[in-house]
Amino acid sequence: MKKSILALEGVNVLSREQLKNVNGSGYVTGYQCTGNFYSNTSGGPATAYECTARYQRTFLGFNYGSSQELPGQVFPCPVGLCESLGL
Repeated sequence: MKKSILALEGVNVLSREQLKNVNGSGYVTGYQCTGNFYSNTSGGPATAYECTARYQRTFLGFNYGSSQELPGQVFPCPVGLCESLGL
């Protein structure tokens, strides 16, 4: 399939450096509950537990590379995650 795509008229193969500059997307994965309450920046009361997570980059709908740590960033946990851990 790759060869047939590359054989199409006008197809250019990007270098690794060019691929790094293509804006892809991704998703947050690997949530880990910290046990702390999450409070948003608006100063309202905590409404969820706090989680750390990893980020998985995607390109054209496929995972690209391995998931990366998101150091220093916390997110509200998905519903039920911390409760399933007994918190």
